[in-house]
Parts: sequence; C-alpha cells; structure tokens
Amino acid sequence: MAHMQQELVHDRQRRMLDAAAAQREGHRATMHSRIARRAERAERLQLSQRLQAAELRARLEQFEAVS
Repeated sequence: MAHMQQELVHDRQRRMLDAAAAQREGHRATMHSRIARRAERAERLQLSQRLQAAELRARLEQFEAVS
C-alpha cells in the first residue's frame, strides 16, 4: 500500500512539474509575440517618421528655392 501511495505522489509531482513547464512555455511564447509586435510597431513608426522627414526636407528645399 505504501508503494502505491508513493507512486501516486510521484505521479502527482510529475504532473505538477509538467504543468509548470507548460505554463512557463506559454508565458515565454506570449512574451515573444508581444515583443515581436512591439518591435514591428517601432519599425513602422520609424519608417513613417523618416518619410515625414524626407517630405519636410523636400518642402523646405522648395521653399528655399522660391525665396
């Protein structure tokens, strides 16, 4: 009987460890996805700002050419 209880305890510990590992992996995947989305957004914003800067420089050149 003690052997059976010990097996049950070990089985429960394994399941708990597996559940904890799965939870960590899920958290890791969530963080990876979140960071990737933030990086993509930052890159889009940076590109947008570069385009705006180029447009403003072109307008400035036109303004200086007229003056």
